Amino acid sequence: MNIQQCRYLVAVEGHSCNLTEAAKSLFTSQPGISKQLKLLEDEVGATLLLRRRNRIVGLTPAGEVAVTIAKRILREVERLRLLGRDFSESPSGTLTVAATHVQARYVLLPLVGKFKQAFPEVDLRLMQCNPDQVASLVSSGVADFGVSISPAASPTTDLVRLPCYQTGRFIITPKGHDLTKLSRVTLNDLAKYPLISLDSSFSAGVSVLSVMQAAGLSPKVVMSATDAGVIKAYVEAGLGVATIPSIAFDSAGDRELAGIDAQHLFPPSVVSIWIHRDAFVSHNTQALIQMIAPQWDAAAIDTALQGGPEEGEMAVADVSKHFRVPNTL
Repeated sequence: MNIQQCRYLVAVEGHSCNLTEAAKSLFTSQPGISKQLKLLEDEVGATLLLRRRNRIVGLTPAGEVAVTIAKRILREVERLRLLGRDFSESPSGTLTVAATHVQARYVLLPLVGKFKQAFPEVDLRLMQCNPDQVASLVSSGVADFGVSISPAASPTTDLVRLPCYQTGRFIITPKGHDLTKLSRVTLNDLAKYPLISLDSSFSAGVSVLSVMQAAGLSPKVVMSATDAGVIKAYVEAGLGVATIPSIAFDSAGDRELAGIDAQHLFPPSVVSIWIHRDAFVSHNTQALIQMIAPQWDAAAIDTALQGGPEEGEMAVADVSKHFRVPNTL
Protein backbone atom coordinates (compact mmCIF):
# COMPACT_ATOMS: atom_id res chain seq x y z
CA MET A 1 0.00 0.00 0.00
CA ASN A 2 1.44 3.40 -0.93
CA ILE A 3 0.57 7.08 -1.35
CA GLN A 4 0.35 6.78 -5.13
CA GLN A 5 -2.44 4.22 -4.82
CA CYS A 6 -4.36 6.67 -2.63
CA ARG A 7 -3.93 9.36 -5.30
CA TYR A 8 -5.17 6.99 -8.00
CA LEU A 9 -8.25 6.01 -5.99
CA VAL A 10 -9.16 9.64 -5.21
CA ALA A 11 -8.62 10.66 -8.84
CA VAL A 12 -10.85 7.87 -10.14
CA GLU A 13 -13.62 8.89 -7.73
CA GLY A 14 -13.13 12.57 -8.61
CA HIS A 15 -13.57 11.84 -12.33
CA SER A 16 -16.79 9.83 -11.88
CA CYS A 17 -14.85 6.56 -12.29
CA ASN A 18 -13.68 7.58 -15.76
CA LEU A 19 -10.28 5.90 -15.84
CA THR A 20 -9.17 7.75 -18.97
CA GLU A 21 -9.82 11.19 -17.44
CA ALA A 22 -8.25 10.16 -14.13
CA ALA A 23 -5.10 9.00 -15.96
CA LYS A 24 -4.90 12.29 -17.87
CA SER A 25 -5.19 14.33 -14.67
CA LEU A 26 -2.32 12.38 -13.12
CA PHE A 27 -0.17 12.27 -16.28
CA THR A 28 0.01 8.51 -16.17
CA SER A 29 -1.40 5.54 -18.08
CA GLN A 30 -4.79 3.90 -17.69
CA PRO A 31 -3.32 0.37 -17.36
CA GLY A 32 -0.98 1.63 -14.64
CA ILE A 33 -3.88 2.96 -12.59
CA SER A 34 -5.87 -0.25 -13.08
CA LYS A 35 -2.96 -2.38 -11.92
CA GLN A 36 -2.28 -0.29 -8.82
CA LEU A 37 -5.93 -0.20 -7.78
CA LYS A 38 -6.16 -4.00 -8.13
CA LEU A 39 -3.07 -4.32 -5.91
CA LEU A 40 -4.72 -1.99 -3.39
CA GLU A 41 -7.86 -4.12 -3.34
CA ASP A 42 -5.78 -7.26 -2.82
CA GLU A 43 -3.98 -5.71 0.14
CA VAL A 44 -7.13 -4.27 1.70
CA GLY A 45 -8.92 -7.56 1.19
CA ALA A 46 -12.10 -6.01 -0.20
CA THR A 47 -13.51 -5.02 -3.57
CA LEU A 48 -13.42 -1.23 -3.80
CA LEU A 49 -14.52 -0.70 -7.38
CA LEU A 50 -17.57 -1.91 -9.26
CA ARG A 51 -16.57 -3.36 -12.62
CA ARG A 52 -18.63 -4.21 -15.65
CA ARG A 53 -16.91 -5.87 -18.62
CA ASN A 54 -13.51 -4.72 -17.36
CA ARG A 55 -14.75 -1.15 -16.96
CA ILE A 56 -14.93 0.66 -13.63
CA VAL A 57 -18.49 1.95 -13.24
CA GLY A 58 -18.66 2.94 -9.57
CA LEU A 59 -17.55 2.44 -5.99
CA THR A 60 -18.61 -0.32 -3.64
CA PRO A 61 -19.60 0.65 -0.07
CA ALA A 62 -16.09 -0.36 0.97
CA GLY A 63 -14.72 1.80 -1.84
CA GLU A 64 -16.59 4.85 -0.60
CA VAL A 65 -15.07 4.41 2.85
CA ALA A 66 -11.65 3.84 1.28
CA VAL A 67 -11.89 7.09 -0.70
CA THR A 68 -12.67 9.02 2.50
CA ILE A 69 -9.64 7.47 4.19
CA ALA A 70 -7.43 8.06 1.14
CA LYS A 71 -8.39 11.74 1.04
CA ARG A 72 -7.52 12.05 4.72
CA ILE A 73 -4.15 10.38 4.13
CA LEU A 74 -3.35 12.72 1.25
CA ARG A 75 -4.26 15.75 3.37
CA GLU A 76 -1.95 14.54 6.13
CA VAL A 77 0.85 14.00 3.61
CA GLU A 78 0.34 17.56 2.40
CA ARG A 79 0.42 18.82 5.99
CA LEU A 80 3.71 17.01 6.51
CA ARG A 81 5.10 18.50 3.29
CA LEU A 82 4.15 22.00 4.41
CA LEU A 83 5.63 21.57 7.87
CA GLY A 84 9.23 22.21 6.80
CA ARG A 85 8.29 25.29 4.80
CA ASP A 86 6.33 26.69 7.71
CA PHE A 87 9.27 26.42 10.11
CA SER A 88 11.83 27.85 7.69
CA GLU A 89 13.35 31.26 8.40
CA SER A 90 11.56 32.81 5.41
CA PRO A 91 8.07 31.29 5.00
CA SER A 92 6.98 31.05 1.38
CA GLY A 93 4.33 29.30 -0.67
CA THR A 94 0.75 30.28 -1.45
CA LEU A 95 -2.10 31.25 0.86
CA THR A 96 -5.50 31.15 -0.84
CA VAL A 97 -8.46 32.89 0.79
CA ALA A 98 -12.05 32.67 -0.46
CA ALA A 99 -14.24 35.62 0.52
CA THR A 100 -17.42 37.41 -0.42
CA HIS A 101 -17.20 40.84 -2.06
CA VAL A 102 -17.90 42.77 1.15
CA GLN A 103 -15.28 40.87 3.14
CA ALA A 104 -12.70 41.14 0.35
CA ARG A 105 -13.30 44.85 -0.22
CA TYR A 106 -13.90 46.19 3.27
CA VAL A 107 -12.25 43.72 5.66
CA LEU A 108 -9.33 42.07 3.88
CA LEU A 109 -8.18 45.07 1.84
CA PRO A 110 -6.86 47.06 4.84
CA LEU A 111 -5.05 43.96 6.13
CA VAL A 112 -3.28 42.75 2.97
CA GLY A 113 -0.50 45.35 3.15
CA LYS A 114 0.20 44.49 6.77
CA PHE A 115 0.27 40.78 5.93
CA LYS A 116 2.62 41.28 2.97
CA GLN A 117 5.01 43.22 5.19
CA ALA A 118 5.16 40.32 7.63
CA PHE A 119 5.30 37.57 4.96
CA PRO A 120 6.82 39.07 1.78
CA GLU A 121 7.58 35.65 0.24
CA VAL A 122 4.03 34.32 0.62
CA ASP A 123 1.85 34.57 -2.49
CA LEU A 124 -1.56 35.70 -1.20
CA ARG A 125 -4.41 34.78 -3.55
CA LEU A 126 -7.96 36.03 -3.09
CA MET A 127 -10.98 34.29 -4.60
CA GLN A 128 -14.15 36.41 -4.58
CA CYS A 129 -17.42 34.44 -4.55
CA ASN A 130 -20.72 33.90 -2.73
CA PRO A 131 -20.99 32.09 0.65
CA ASP A 132 -21.92 28.71 -0.87
CA GLN A 133 -18.89 28.89 -3.14
CA VAL A 134 -16.69 29.91 -0.21
CA ALA A 135 -17.74 26.77 1.68
CA SER A 136 -17.20 24.59 -1.41
CA LEU A 137 -13.71 25.97 -2.12
CA VAL A 138 -12.60 25.41 1.48
CA SER A 139 -14.17 21.95 1.63
CA SER A 140 -12.41 20.88 -1.58
CA GLY A 141 -9.05 22.22 -0.43
CA VAL A 142 -8.81 24.86 -3.17
CA ALA A 143 -8.87 27.63 -0.54
CA ASP A 144 -6.98 27.50 2.76
CA PHE A 145 -9.82 29.27 4.54
CA GLY A 146 -12.87 31.37 3.78
CA VAL A 147 -14.44 34.54 5.16
CA SER A 148 -18.20 34.97 4.80
CA ILE A 149 -21.59 34.88 6.44
CA SER A 150 -23.23 31.44 6.62
CA PRO A 151 -23.93 29.83 3.25
CA ALA A 152 -27.54 29.44 2.14
CA ALA A 153 -27.01 25.65 2.01
CA SER A 154 -25.91 23.75 5.11
CA PRO A 155 -22.09 23.51 5.12
CA THR A 156 -20.50 20.07 5.02
CA THR A 157 -19.36 18.47 8.24
CA ASP A 158 -15.69 18.74 7.24
CA LEU A 159 -15.81 22.51 7.81
CA VAL A 160 -15.17 24.22 11.12
CA ARG A 161 -16.81 27.61 11.70
CA LEU A 162 -14.92 30.27 13.62
CA PRO A 163 -17.39 33.13 14.35
CA CYS A 164 -15.54 36.43 14.08
CA TYR A 165 -17.68 39.54 14.19
CA GLN A 166 -21.16 40.77 13.45
CA THR A 167 -22.31 43.58 11.22
CA GLY A 168 -25.66 45.32 11.04
CA ARG A 169 -27.44 46.66 7.95
CA PHE A 170 -27.90 50.06 6.38
CA ILE A 171 -30.69 51.16 4.09
CA ILE A 172 -29.11 53.11 1.25
CA THR A 173 -30.97 55.64 -0.90
CA PRO A 174 -30.08 58.48 -3.25
CA LYS A 175 -29.35 61.76 -1.47
CA GLY A 176 -32.54 63.65 -0.58
CA HIS A 177 -34.77 60.57 -0.81
CA ASP A 178 -38.03 60.67 1.16
CA LEU A 179 -36.80 57.92 3.52
CA THR A 180 -33.99 60.21 4.70
CA LYS A 181 -36.56 62.70 5.99
CA LEU A 182 -38.08 60.22 8.47
CA SER A 183 -36.89 60.17 12.07
CA ARG A 184 -37.22 56.39 12.23
CA VAL A 185 -37.79 54.21 9.16
CA THR A 186 -40.20 51.28 9.50
CA LEU A 187 -40.61 48.16 7.35
CA ASN A 188 -43.81 49.66 5.96
CA ASP A 189 -41.87 52.74 4.90
CA LEU A 190 -39.21 50.63 3.18
CA ALA A 191 -41.75 48.46 1.37
CA LYS A 192 -43.17 51.48 -0.48
CA TYR A 193 -40.11 51.68 -2.74
CA PRO A 194 -38.54 49.37 -5.35
CA LEU A 195 -35.94 47.20 -3.64
CA ILE A 196 -32.53 46.15 -4.95
CA SER A 197 -31.74 42.97 -3.05
CA LEU A 198 -28.65 40.99 -2.19
CA ASP A 199 -28.72 37.76 -4.19
CA SER A 200 -30.48 34.74 -2.63
CA SER A 201 -27.15 32.89 -2.43
CA PHE A 202 -26.44 35.18 0.55
CA SER A 203 -28.32 34.31 3.72
CA ALA A 204 -28.37 38.01 4.66
CA GLY A 205 -30.31 38.79 1.49
CA VAL A 206 -32.80 36.03 2.25
CA SER A 207 -33.08 37.30 5.84
CA VAL A 208 -34.07 40.82 4.77
CA LEU A 209 -36.85 39.54 2.53
CA SER A 210 -37.97 37.03 5.17
CA VAL A 211 -38.29 39.75 7.81
CA MET A 212 -40.43 41.85 5.48
CA GLN A 213 -42.59 38.92 4.39
CA ALA A 214 -43.08 37.87 8.04
CA ALA A 215 -44.48 41.36 8.64
CA GLY A 216 -47.02 40.75 5.89
CA LEU A 217 -45.22 42.89 3.34
CA SER A 218 -44.45 42.05 -0.28
CA PRO A 219 -41.49 44.19 -1.33
CA LYS A 220 -41.11 44.85 -5.03
CA VAL A 221 -37.66 43.46 -5.83
CA VAL A 222 -36.54 45.04 -9.09
CA MET A 223 -33.15 43.31 -9.24
CA SER A 224 -30.63 41.36 -7.16
CA ALA A 225 -26.83 41.32 -7.16
CA THR A 226 -23.93 39.72 -5.32
CA ASP A 227 -21.69 42.79 -5.24
CA ALA A 228 -22.33 45.66 -2.82
CA GLY A 229 -20.60 48.04 -5.23
CA VAL A 230 -23.02 47.12 -8.00
CA ILE A 231 -26.00 47.52 -5.65
CA LYS A 232 -24.80 50.99 -4.64
CA ALA A 233 -24.35 52.01 -8.28
CA TYR A 234 -27.90 51.03 -9.13
CA VAL A 235 -29.29 52.85 -6.10
CA GLU A 236 -27.30 55.93 -7.10
CA ALA A 237 -28.84 55.65 -10.58
CA GLY A 238 -32.27 55.98 -8.96
CA LEU A 239 -33.50 52.45 -9.71
CA GLY A 240 -34.47 51.64 -6.13
CA VAL A 241 -33.35 51.49 -2.51
CA ALA A 242 -31.38 48.68 -0.91
CA THR A 243 -30.03 47.23 2.30
CA ILE A 244 -26.33 46.42 2.54
CA PRO A 245 -23.97 45.45 5.40
CA SER A 246 -23.15 48.55 7.42
CA ILE A 247 -19.44 48.09 6.78
CA ALA A 248 -20.03 48.51 3.03
CA PHE A 249 -21.37 52.06 3.32
CA ASP A 250 -18.81 54.87 3.43
CA SER A 251 -20.32 58.29 3.98
CA ALA A 252 -17.15 59.94 2.65
CA GLY A 253 -16.79 57.81 -0.47
CA ASP A 254 -20.47 57.26 -1.25
CA ARG A 255 -21.19 60.95 -1.63
CA GLU A 256 -24.31 60.56 -3.77
CA LEU A 257 -25.90 58.11 -1.35
CA ALA A 258 -27.52 58.36 2.05
CA GLY A 259 -27.18 55.64 4.66
CA ILE A 260 -29.85 54.92 7.27
CA ASP A 261 -29.06 52.64 10.19
CA ALA A 262 -31.46 49.67 10.00
CA GLN A 263 -30.31 47.63 12.99
CA HIS A 264 -33.76 48.08 14.54
CA LEU A 265 -35.32 46.38 11.50
CA PHE A 266 -33.00 43.48 10.65
CA PRO A 267 -30.90 41.12 12.76
CA PRO A 268 -27.10 41.44 12.44
CA SER A 269 -25.15 39.03 10.26
CA VAL A 270 -22.36 37.00 11.83
CA VAL A 271 -19.26 36.77 9.67
CA SER A 272 -17.17 33.66 10.20
CA ILE A 273 -13.91 32.15 9.09
CA TRP A 274 -14.43 28.71 7.56
CA ILE A 275 -11.60 26.22 7.70
CA HIS A 276 -11.27 22.53 6.89
CA ARG A 277 -11.25 20.29 9.94
CA ASP A 278 -8.08 18.57 8.71
CA ALA A 279 -6.34 21.78 7.63
CA PHE A 280 -2.70 22.48 8.33
CA VAL A 281 -2.76 25.97 9.86
CA SER A 282 0.60 27.48 8.93
CA HIS A 283 2.15 30.43 10.74
CA ASN A 284 1.16 32.80 7.96
CA THR A 285 -2.41 31.43 7.87
CA GLN A 286 -2.67 31.87 11.61
CA ALA A 287 -1.34 35.42 11.35
CA LEU A 288 -3.92 36.48 8.76
CA ILE A 289 -6.78 34.83 10.67
CA GLN A 290 -5.78 36.71 13.81
CA MET A 291 -5.57 39.99 11.90
CA ILE A 292 -9.18 39.43 10.87
CA ALA A 293 -10.37 38.18 14.27
CA PRO A 294 -7.90 38.66 17.14
CA GLN A 295 -9.84 36.31 19.42
CA TRP A 296 -8.87 33.31 17.26
CA ASP A 297 -5.31 32.69 18.36
CA ALA A 298 -3.47 29.42 17.72
CA ALA A 299 -4.79 27.72 20.86
CA ALA A 300 -8.41 28.69 20.13
CA ILE A 301 -8.19 27.48 16.52
CA ASP A 302 -6.62 24.19 17.59
CA THR A 303 -9.40 23.64 20.13
CA ALA A 304 -12.05 24.32 17.48
CA LEU A 305 -10.40 21.96 14.98
CA GLN A 306 -10.40 19.24 17.63
CA GLY A 307 -14.15 19.68 18.08
CA GLY A 308 -14.05 22.13 20.97
CA PRO A 309 -15.96 25.38 21.59
CA GLU A 310 -17.09 27.42 18.63
CA GLU A 311 -20.11 29.66 18.39
CA GLY A 312 -21.59 30.66 21.74
CA GLU A 313 -18.41 29.82 23.64
CA MET A 314 -16.08 32.13 21.73
CA ALA A 315 -16.96 35.81 21.80
CA VAL A 316 -18.27 37.28 18.56
CA ALA A 317 -16.82 40.77 18.31
CA ASP A 318 -18.66 43.83 17.11
CA VAL A 319 -17.28 44.68 13.68
CA SER A 320 -16.81 48.30 14.70
CA LYS A 321 -14.06 47.28 17.13
CA HIS A 322 -11.82 46.19 14.27
CA PHE A 323 -13.01 47.99 11.16
CA ARG A 324 -14.22 51.52 10.62
CA VAL A 325 -17.99 51.68 10.32
CA PRO A 326 -19.20 55.07 9.03
CA ASN A 327 -21.66 57.27 10.86
CA THR A 328 -25.35 57.28 10.02
CA LEU A 329 -27.14 60.40 8.88
